[in-house]
Amino acid sequence: NDEVKYGLPVTPWFKDLDQKHIMAKQEMSFIGFVIKPLWETYNEFTSGACADQMKNIETNIKEWERIKEEGLKEIEAQKGEEKKE
Repeated sequence: NDEVKYGLPVTPWFKDLDQKHIMAKQEMSFIGFVIKPLWETYNEFTSGACADQMKNIETNIKEWERIKEEGLKEIEAQKGEEKKE
């Protein structure tokens, strides 16, 4: 993160993006708040001509959900390893 590198305050939505589950959550929020509504409107405007793009957006959301869950499982595994030590 360049903000940390240069000693600047970290913008809240850029904080901890090195953690999979946080990055995935941020991506899903952006897609849900900006990308999906934009493409839904455009798809409606074009009478469904963007159906493939809409499917891709849904696939993208599912993939980010998978990445988020994977990241959370990794954290749980690390906590389990720390308890063993």
